[in-house]
Amino acid sequence: MMRKAVIMLVLSVLILTATAFAGKGFEITPHYSYVWTSRVTTWDGDFDIANSSDWGIMLNIDIESYTYKGTALEILYNRQDSKAEFYEYGTRIKEDLFDMSVEYYQIGVMNKLYYDDVEPFGEFLIGATRFAAKEDITIDDTTFRPSDEWMFSMTLGAGVRVMFSERIGLRAHGRLLMPMSFSGGGLWCGGGGCSVGVGASSWFIQGDLGAGIIFRF
Repeated sequence: MMRKAVIMLVLSVLILTATAFAGKGFEITPHYSYVWTSRVTTWDGDFDIANSSDWGIMLNIDIESYTYKGTALEILYNRQDSKAEFYEYGTRIKEDLFDMSVEYYQIGVMNKLYYDDVEPFGEFLIGATRFAAKEDITIDDTTFRPSDEWMFSMTLGAGVRVMFSERIGLRAHGRLLMPMSFSGGGLWCGGGGCSVGVGASSWFIQGDLGAGIIFRF
C-alpha cells in the first residue's frame, strides 16, 4: 500500500511540474537499470546492499531558451529493492540482515549534443536518498523495525539518446549515485540494540547501467 502511495505521489508531482512548463516541451522517460553497490566499512565488518535491478522515471523539461541549446531540467525518481548484507571481519562470513529499499529523489540538469538523431548527453543532479528496511528484525529476543535513513546525495551520469521520431526515442545511460556520507547507526538501530555498528563516515557509491523509453510531448 505504501509503495503504491509513493508511486502515485511521484507521478502527480511529475504531471503538475510538466503542466507548469507547458509550451516549453518536456519528456517522460520510464527506465530500468542494474545497480552495483560499494561496501561501507564499519567497526565489525563491511556493510553492503546486494546488487540488483532498479527502476524509475525521469521528467525532462526544456529550458534552453533560458540557457543554451540542448539543456533540460531533469527530475528523477529511482527505486531499488534489495537486501542488506554484512561481512564479518576475520571470518568474512556473509550474513543476510533484512530486505530493504533505496529511493532517490533528485533534480538537476541534463545537457545534450545533437548529431542528427543521435544525442550524447551528460547530467548532474542533487537531492535526497532514502534507505528503508522492509521487514522487522530480531536481536536478543527483541523485535523491531529499523528506522529510515535519509541522506543528501548527488548523481553524475552520461549516455546517449536515439530519437526514432519527434515523439519516441530510446535512452541508454551510466550513472554514479552517491549519498554523500554514511555515519551513525540510525538505519540499523532500535530498542533492542544495533544489528550493525555503522560508526565511521564513509562514501557510499552505487553504479547504475540502464535504458529507458523517451516519450516527448
